[in-house]
Amino acid sequence: MVRVRKIKSSDNPGIFIEADFDYSHFIPEHRKCFPLHGHTSKIIVYLYGKLVNLDMVLDFAEAKKLIKDAISIIDHKLVTNKKYAQKSNDIIIISYGRFRFELPEDNVFIIDGEATSENIAKTLANYILSKAPENINEVHVQVYEGANKGAIATVSR
Repeated sequence: MVRVRKIKSSDNPGIFIEADFDYSHFIPEHRKCFPLHGHTSKIIVYLYGKLVNLDMVLDFAEAKKLIKDAISIIDHKLVTNKKYAQKSNDIIIISYGRFRFELPEDNVFIIDGEATSENIAKTLANYILSKAPENINEVHVQVYEGANKGAIATVSR
């Protein structure tokens, strides 16, 4: 379910969208997060920019579509650092330590750096800004890893 609320900062009007997604990941050098495991996460995306049509930053229907598109790149996928992944035809072979996985390419999302909440938030923020209309000049993304913790990333044009 996607929830929508309107916000306004003092200098830069904005809106925000909330949505949920699921993903799995591992962090090999972390004492607790080294094995493959998953999260149900919430994302809150703030879009700031110039008011355009009907004095809106972006119509909520367009904003929802933008956010759904962004989370679709990660939702129900294994997120991994590119250094652990090798492609063989349509299969991604992931190996680290004593672990080895072979998954269809469309079930894996490869990022630069470890698959931490910080890097996931940054990756999603950059993706959203790259797809947003030109009047959007800042994207702020909060990714919750579980109910009471998460990461924040802000990107600007």
